[in-house]
Amino acid sequence: LRERHHRGELTLRVYGFRDGAEGSPTDPHVTTEDGMLTVRGVKFFADGAMGSWSAAMLQPYSDKPETSGTMVYSRETFLTNVSAWASRGYQLATHAIGDAANRQVLDVYAQLI
Repeated sequence: LRERHHRGELTLRVYGFRDGAEGSPTDPHVTTEDGMLTVRGVKFFADGAMGSWSAAMLQPYSDKPETSGTMVYSRETFLTNVSAWASRGYQLATHAIGDAANRQVLDVYAQLI
């Protein structure tokens, strides 16, 4: 996006998010002088998707009772990661589809407030 901005190809404002699994909380925020590109957010994935039975559920899937999905992070690891990014001023966003994943994310977010 920076390259496109430098070439004058951004025709709308972009508010971007870094990848919480790939980036580092020490990565700099980006704000262009013209306001067309801003990167001050970070996105995490707490679980997968319903169709692949990887959304983390509190109860096993009715059509695949041997699984209740996949949680990407333990509660402690997720708290450590989001705390590090939040302390650097990043806006947090988390993909959470299953009820177990949503519970974990909301509990961690509540602890940060």
